[in-house]
Amino acid sequence: MDLVAVCLEKGTEDAMRNLRLLTAPPAPMNGPMHHRAVPLALITSYWHADPFFDLEAYLREAEERAASLPEASCGYCGCCGAAVGAGIFHSVVTRTGPLTRGRRWGNGNILTSEALRRIGEVGGPRCCKRDSALAVQAACDMSEELLGRRMACSDFVCGRSDANPECIGSRCPFMVRK
Repeated sequence: MDLVAVCLEKGTEDAMRNLRLLTAPPAPMNGPMHHRAVPLALITSYWHADPFFDLEAYLREAEERAASLPEASCGYCGCCGAAVGAGIFHSVVTRTGPLTRGRRWGNGNILTSEALRRIGEVGGPRCCKRDSALAVQAACDMSEELLGRRMACSDFVCGRSDANPECIGSRCPFMVRK
């Protein structure tokens, strides 16, 4: 699936809605496509609130950066690719690079660390949908502080626990309570 095309055709101001669009079936339950979905969902939301940049160019840049993240980095590296995707979002929209001076450079790391903290507090095993939603929530919650703009972010409710044999059930903050 061409995630950039989905963002361009169906994206909205709501970051979580964008994430749901990008990770809906036939998207896999888990895997590295979620590393790309997080920054693309966030960039699309950010652009819809204030279209001051070339959306397609920023989406392609974020997708290229996220594609370099290793699969299963959550377990093997201790750094979930969905959380890093939130940092990619920040660095792309603020035009931050490794030599950028000042707070802007640090803010991308702060955002990534907050997303990692939230993911880590829930614990494993992996669920890329859950971790992606946590990363998007972190970015939305911190957007006003780090970017000077509040981002729209609706609630996330899991509808695919049956497709994940590693589902943590009631420990998941997005599990539908019956």
